[in-house]
Amino acid sequence: MLRAIREERGRTREAVAVAAGMTLSALQKLETARTHEPGWQTVVSILDFLEHPLDDFERRRRADSPNRTPDEAPHAGR
Repeated sequence: MLRAIREERGRTREAVAVAAGMTLSALQKLETARTHEPGWQTVVSILDFLEHPLDDFERRRRADSPNRTPDEAPHAGR
């Protein structure tokens, strides 16, 4: 999901990695889900650089989660 957001914003991995204070390798692992739980500050730094709203990221993350509960499903209770 972070890769999709980065690409929507037209940013390179290199630029995001530098802005977030991480290695290119670490960002690649994060974007390809080879890192299970990134630090929250890392995610916030990336989203800040990409000028992407945190609430939208959280909504997309929950929608993409295979372990979400029924009340977290899109349009639940509507």
